[in-house]
Amino acid sequence: MRKILSSVILTISSFLFVFFFLEILLRSGYFERYSTIWVSPDSLKIRHSIENELYKRAKNNEKNGYFFFNDDIPKKQKSTKKRIIVLGDSFVFGEGLPYKQSWPHKLNKLINVEHSVETLAWGVGGWSSKDQFFFFKKHGLQYKPDFLIIGFVDNDPEELMKFPKCKSKAFQISNFWKRASKFYTVLFIDQHLVRLNYIANCEDHIKRLYTKENLELYEKLIIDFKIYLEKNKVPFVFILTPSNYDKHFKFVNSKIIPILEKHKIDFINTYPEVVRKTSHIPYRLLWANPGDRHPGEQMTEIFAKEAFKFLKKNNFFSTQ
Repeated sequence: MRKILSSVILTISSFLFVFFFLEILLRSGYFERYSTIWVSPDSLKIRHSIENELYKRAKNNEKNGYFFFNDDIPKKQKSTKKRIIVLGDSFVFGEGLPYKQSWPHKLNKLINVEHSVETLAWGVGGWSSKDQFFFFKKHGLQYKPDFLIIGFVDNDPEELMKFPKCKSKAFQISNFWKRASKFYTVLFIDQHLVRLNYIANCEDHIKRLYTKENLELYEKLIIDFKIYLEKNKVPFVFILTPSNYDKHFKFVNSKIIPILEKHKIDFINTYPEVVRKTSHIPYRLLWANPGDRHPGEQMTEIFAKEAFKFLKKNNFFSTQ
């Protein structure tokens, strides 16, 4: 009996030692400097603070009839010689970034050093290509764009999937014991339970988007939009925008680029430049903010410069 009691005490003591050692380590901020395995409550506060500011602006614009974008409301009649519309999702919206740090805003700043061009950022978090194209067909021509830039992100074909979205929910300690969420160790465990659930049930979610069957559906969507834009004489380009330099985005591009090339659609592949300029930087330092994995300022700088180079190379400004 004494041996059993000693074993129980030793087990509990060991557990408490590991628990509180991890608690101290997590609160020290060490894991958050360069790693992606832990997002602290402090980082989430930063994320929510930035989100609230962006969405407050977007909701005010929506009330005034300008949908759900976070820019000032433009007039339908152009105030400059030329107008560019950037169409996309959360990357174009600037999710996780302070206002004016999204790549369309940076592109606008680059352009207007020498040229008179207005850039409208039309992006909504969660939009798929299908949503974007539908929206532009309904509203785009009213704003008389001289050029359309279509932002592409790896999950953009999602609305066309031939399989259900991954909706599996993970078990989390804090859902059953609310007070436990005061401990960083519990939150750390919960985040990894979510990750393990994703690996077990949703790991191939994005890759399954790029099966032959789904790619054929996406190709039809792109062809339809290309025909619409050409009919209405709207020149356009796709810009492929990865979250970071991970090889996953090279895989995605290997599936999308052949479709664009097949139909002679211009595109900007930013991945090589992302690899060249950021592959020495830990993923975490490329985030929009400490609590948000969307592309940060170093990434948006690359997207803006690559888009600007394309416009300049193709003489977009020469007719001004």
